[in-house]
Amino acid sequence: MFIKRTGRFSRFLDRSAGVLFLALLSIFIRKRKRPDNPESFCFIKTGGVGDMVLASAVIKQVRAKFPAADMTLVCSPENRAMAEFLTDCRVTTVKYRNTVQWLRLRRLETFDVLIDFGAWARFDALVSVFIPARFRLGFRSVGQNRHYCYDETVFHNTNIHELENYYALAGCYCAQTGVLPEYTGKIDVRYKDTVIMHMYCSGARYMCRMWGFENWKKLAMQIKDRGFYLGFTASGAESVHLKAFLRSEGIDALIITDRSPGELASKFNSCRGIISVNCGISHFAAACGAKVVELTGSVNPTRWGALGEDVVHVVPPYVSKMLCYGYEKDADEYSMDKVAPEEVFEIVKKVFPL
Repeated sequence: MFIKRTGRFSRFLDRSAGVLFLALLSIFIRKRKRPDNPESFCFIKTGGVGDMVLASAVIKQVRAKFPAADMTLVCSPENRAMAEFLTDCRVTTVKYRNTVQWLRLRRLETFDVLIDFGAWARFDALVSVFIPARFRLGFRSVGQNRHYCYDETVFHNTNIHELENYYALAGCYCAQTGVLPEYTGKIDVRYKDTVIMHMYCSGARYMCRMWGFENWKKLAMQIKDRGFYLGFTASGAESVHLKAFLRSEGIDALIITDRSPGELASKFNSCRGIISVNCGISHFAAACGAKVVELTGSVNPTRWGALGEDVVHVVPPYVSKMLCYGYEKDADEYSMDKVAPEEVFEIVKKVFPL
């Protein structure tokens, strides 16, 4: 609600000048053969925390196959902390508007293999060109025109979960185990009777995934009436709104804001369960092994849903148009209005249980 990773002008440049620049560059780039025994890898995954959580599972599988390889991960400031927490890669960041960071990428060592996990943004593809690499691998996504400068492409399938796409992309360099993102942290018994909620999400079409704050209030009161404690997570500008919301509604709760992934993991591993909209928090909580009730809205859970044995997706009864990449203008903005707090509470009682 409060964070947009990029502005409208940046997205306009990405889909116009970005496409043109990649197409022109491809004229001067010779396609090269895939190396069989690479000694160094560079992975690219800018964007959100949830994307990084998913990509981390595949990166770990590449590490398992090439334990001695040198690995670097290029990400955005938003998901750097998660990249450092979930992988053992050397991490460097790059921002859309920071041309100095773009130029610094030229100073990186020449990698044997570069794998770009980006599926639609031309920015990630442009970043891959700046990084010295002997072989570049990326997605060929329908209608995105971002694939011109890769040495080899893999078709991006919008009918399967994004984690499956990531495994398909890195398929020649990792075992196709389908292993899910996973992190096991310390247990803190103080949170065993606490239900944690996350109300916020980011991105260009964040409103398609939001649930009314009045609904969150009703659900919180129902859980509290059962004798459980409440916790709410937020970060950045969301934190200010969260504190004001809880204060104005008279909700007594633990406020968990701007915490490190390690601190969050401890709470997620220990609490009764997590209720969240579809976002990086729901993906990370699932990776920590928490019981998660995820409100999906216009997000198709078979494409973007959090993954885990203890994850339940709450899907509205009817969604006119679901998000594919996450920016579609014609996605159903009112799908979450069809999800009642009473319905979510009944599901929560069974999943956690309460």
